[in-house]
Amino acid sequence: MDTRAGKKPRMKFAIAGLMLAIIAGCASNGPTLGPITSIQVLGVEARGSDGSACQGFAFTVNDARRYFGRAVIATPYDINYGYDILGCTAHGTGISRGRPLTWEVDRGGTGTVTVSQEFTFAVADSRQRAKSQ
Repeated sequence: MDTRAGKKPRMKFAIAGLMLAIIAGCASNGPTLGPITSIQVLGVEARGSDGSACQGFAFTVNDARRYFGRAVIATPYDINYGYDILGCTAHGTGISRGRPLTWEVDRGGTGTVTVSQEFTFAVADSRQRAKSQ
């Protein structure tokens, strides 16, 4: 019996379970990715050539834990019309529900999380929502 063939359905089942958990979160205070462990911050970089966008911005592992503890999955509409995109991002890695992930967080409170190099979710911290909203 080929064990590789057995792993694909389990992987799809695990991803489907993650998706169901996210959808179930919609009924409460907003869908979240759940706890993220083994967080590493790999760097902080300015988008484009203006390095001054990152002046005074530091993003530590503790900052990442706090951010992902309150961040919810957001729609592109929420990101585009509810947040300031400030041109400086921190990026790193972590683990969510046993699956590896990569993440980016913008200085304005939005970001992306890619799970198992397959599924990318936009996330946002509602406490950093633009004041005009």
